Amino acid sequence: MSRTRIVGGKITEIVGGEYNIYSTGNIIYNSQKEVTETAKEGIKYGSPESPPLGPKPEIKPKCLVYFRPHDNYDGEFGFDWLRTGDTKKKGDTWFGNIMGKYYESDNVTIFKDTNHWNTNFKKDLRMYDRLLRDYTLFNIPWKQKKGKNAFIYPTPIITLLEGKTATFNLKIEIEELPKKLTLEFKEKEASKHLSLNVQQIGGLSIGKHTKSNFLKITCNKAFDTTQTLYIKADGEICGALKIHPNTPKFKKKINVVFVNVWTDINGVDVKGKAVAGGKDFFKKMLESSVSDSKFSS
Repeated sequence: MSRTRIVGGKITEIVGGEYNIYSTGNIIYNSQKEVTETAKEGIKYGSPESPPLGPKPEIKPKCLVYFRPHDNYDGEFGFDWLRTGDTKKKGDTWFGNIMGKYYESDNVTIFKDTNHWNTNFKKDLRMYDRLLRDYTLFNIPWKQKKGKNAFIYPTPIITLLEGKTATFNLKIEIEELPKKLTLEFKEKEASKHLSLNVQQIGGLSIGKHTKSNFLKITCNKAFDTTQTLYIKADGEICGALKIHPNTPKFKKKINVVFVNVWTDINGVDVKGKAVAGGKDFFKKMLESSVSDSKFSS
């Protein structure tokens, strides 16, 4: 969709706050005379920022349910949730604190020598904002503080192969107690492919709670469209999970070859060997990414 506006006279815009222009393509100014830019505190140039996130569906109940990996999760199914640091698991650190770039000592030049260490790290929340766009988002108006950015619920997504079961912890936050919390798929057809061990969450109370190893989702038959599981508080969405399609057309065939290599270590040639259990580890990781892998050595 495009739009052309022709104005025969002058256009004057007066803005009391910030004035932002975003484009996924080029921004072009053409003038038959001069282009003038002035600013009391100077003109700055830098990396483009991402546009603000557009309107999102809202979670209206004052109740939230988050899907998290079970207590002994070890990558047996693919699970992409936006890390917030609420599970105490290794690697679960809020992404906003660890996304950024390493710089040379001048704090301007990006460090690019991958053969050496560098500890001069600067986090960049613009990278985090771009990451958010990879998730289906819900706005949570009742948690947003005045003058602050929107409080959002990023919907995690899992991969689950036919015949496999995924187990989850549920982190529940309740400000107003609902009469009931139920689980249901967005599309009725999903029940032909996926089954749940529970249909309702009981034992509710005000506050924050974790139900460990509570929910199990089993894939009984492969499917070729993304499925969505909702948790609803009295019929209104308060949690969501997406399940990636897993029929053969979505699987990537990957051939893996293990090669023992020689390395010069302090003048001595040392022959490497595969770590015990390495093949099983890679096989599990590749399966969790919906891949058919073939190994040889």
